[in-house]
Amino acid sequence: MISPILPRTAYFFQHSLNDNPSNVYLGSSDSIVPEIKATNAYRSAIASFKQSGSNYRWNYPVVFTSSNASWDLYLSLHGTNMDSYSSGNRITSYIRDRYDFQWMKYPYMERGISHEVVRIINNYAYIAQSIGAVVPYKINITIPDNK
Repeated sequence: MISPILPRTAYFFQHSLNDNPSNVYLGSSDSIVPEIKATNAYRSAIASFKQSGSNYRWNYPVVFTSSNASWDLYLSLHGTNMDSYSSGNRITSYIRDRYDFQWMKYPYMERGISHEVVRIINNYAYIAQSIGAVVPYKINITIPDNK
């Protein structure tokens, strides 16, 4: 069952529990696209591309945090990179992520209890990943924009 509170987080995690999960491709009409476009993380990254005057830019980071995106995006997309291409007035960007867990070493209590809870749950997921219960896969999201 997918959580109504954190639907992306729940979906991506549930998908990782398959023995051999397929990569996930979310097209430009997926409901995640306007959610991503509304974040400060995306707006900052795309503004940098637009200001560069280049027709393309590869592999630049888009970092979702609890302060620049929804908790759902923060918990479900980490280590994301974006490739952007422009043609005329149109920009097409591709956000890429590898759904996996990395061990979080440092206590996050100074950021509040919610961050410490995230660290503890993340580290349990990392252990589950290390024994094969959670299987990494790739997430690709297409995001259209204008210059």
